[in-house]
Amino acid sequence: MSERTTATSKPTTGMTARAAAPLRLAVTTPWYPGSNNPFAGVFVLHAIEAVQSVAPGAIDTTIYHAEDWPTPVDPLGSRVTRWAMREMTDRADNAPRAVREGTLRRVRVPARPGRGYLRHAQDHVDAVRRILPGGRIVADVIHAHEGLFGGLVATRLAAPGVPVVVTEHDTRLRKLLTAPEARAAYGEILERADRFYAVGQMLADQVRGYVPMLADKVEVIPNAVAFDALPMRAEQVSALSRWLYVGRLLQHKGVMRLVTAFAECARTRPELSLTIIGGGPLAGALQERATELGVRNRITFRGPVAHDEVQKAMRSHDLLVHLSERETFGMTLVEAVSCGLPVLATRSGGPQETMAGLGTTAGRLIDVGADVFGWDIEPVVEAFGQMEAEIDGLDLPWARAQLYDRYSQESVGHQLLTMYQDLAGARQSEDPMTDQKQPDQTRSVQTQTCQTQGAVLLMALTSVAARQTVNNAHFLLEQGVPAIILTAEPIAFHDLELNPRVPIIDLTRPEVASLPHRGKRALTRLRQFGLPGRAVNAAGVQAYKVFRPLLLWRAAERYMPAHLDLSRVREIVLADAHAVPLGWHIARSHPDLPISFSLDRDAYRQAEGETLSESAVPESSSI
Repeated sequence: MSERTTATSKPTTGMTARAAAPLRLAVTTPWYPGSNNPFAGVFVLHAIEAVQSVAPGAIDTTIYHAEDWPTPVDPLGSRVTRWAMREMTDRADNAPRAVREGTLRRVRVPARPGRGYLRHAQDHVDAVRRILPGGRIVADVIHAHEGLFGGLVATRLAAPGVPVVVTEHDTRLRKLLTAPEARAAYGEILERADRFYAVGQMLADQVRGYVPMLADKVEVIPNAVAFDALPMRAEQVSALSRWLYVGRLLQHKGVMRLVTAFAECARTRPELSLTIIGGGPLAGALQERATELGVRNRITFRGPVAHDEVQKAMRSHDLLVHLSERETFGMTLVEAVSCGLPVLATRSGGPQETMAGLGTTAGRLIDVGADVFGWDIEPVVEAFGQMEAEIDGLDLPWARAQLYDRYSQESVGHQLLTMYQDLAGARQSEDPMTDQKQPDQTRSVQTQTCQTQGAVLLMALTSVAARQTVNNAHFLLEQGVPAIILTAEPIAFHDLELNPRVPIIDLTRPEVASLPHRGKRALTRLRQFGLPGRAVNAAGVQAYKVFRPLLLWRAAERYMPAHLDLSRVREIVLADAHAVPLGWHIARSHPDLPISFSLDRDAYRQAEGETLSESAVPESSSI
């Protein structure tokens, strides 16, 4: 910690002239605590407080919070609501408001049914733009929380030359990036960002898989936890009678499994009770399940409460139970342990990282449930029984100390402040409106060309042959032969756990930018209004499917030369029908380059006993 403290005690080069002036930090986020939802974006608030705690007065923060407001389902009602919200943008509720951590600008964004994630993210951009003088965010650094929504606002509205930092928190990443145009926009955000972070390694790996050509740009900085606001309970728990759940009441949070498991444990333990804090669409279904199982009178539904009330609840209960299917970090678990509350949680991504190294001193981790209706409760019941039997093995003070070293506001705050100062200090001019941003050659991988000599290029433009292509790539690596994949659907390869040493050339962005794809998207939008007719819509979609191989050929022809030197490729393998037109074109322009429809493994198989040369294997996925 001493090195970090020293590093941030002085302004970085370029900041000396105005060392006395606070750094102007703009924060863009789709989540932030407020009266409507006191839980939303607490981690964003904690990140700001972390920097302010290590260097009071070092930053002057303005938060731009674009808050979703659902609109009526019917088109007319939705249109009227959107018009009224635009008219009210300049009212007092949207005016700058002084808060303890800085200045808050909160703007409401109509959430239209069936809008699509990317178009809704663009609505966020439009809403924030309307409250900005000149339509631009002027700051020394912009920190966007959440990649698609906060990131799009930051990268589209940043004044010229303003550095942009993006932190990804979102558990919905796969759903958000299902559409190719959303993946293309996400790639643009990652490319424009000066720094891109995920709050955990699992989430970082997801981002790298979705935007493989910029994988080297993704780093990890965890959420900051306000340990000072989380005093440890006076005495360690001696029984596990009072269960607690804190979070949204959503299916992927495992709340149906929670209530069902509680009912089973409570059947033989009359002292057990459960408190559920949070709101969501499953509130009614949970109460019905509790009634059905005969434990409704032993479960308290408190709804959403302020964050300080959550902390009080953690100190007055005996066990936090959190059975989520996916979590990017596990903030609630860290806060619970910090208060002296043991946890029973699932290995849902973030918890494995945050609880790593604690053993059973803070609780138990179990597998994610397999039944969407929440009836697979045996692992929960068994783990609870083990915790009861081994309660003397809990050591929450020791576990808290380990977590403090990793996630305290002091630790994370120093990392963030150093990064902000480095970025702001690197700017060439004091005037952000006249700055001309220079590309960071040391971090950009988008314009680099693959220099791997003797590689095999596997063309799998769609996901049809993804499994076989991944198997071939891994086989080639085993034989010491570099492999490269060309595709327009990189998510399929991420899902199949492709070795990160295999570079991917992603054609998503050139495909999305093409005129035929834009026409297909226009037809999809018109379909919402019943235009131009079901038959025409169906014909348009079918026509796109027919011509997509030719479209990908043209996209690859324009895009691939900047990322791959074909003179260094020893063979091309065409893995699906969409790759055939491109293969035919390459065969004409490179007649000496072998092109095949399958990989002849015998030609590459190492002789028995032959060792691999380390130099023959590519070191990274940078292209």
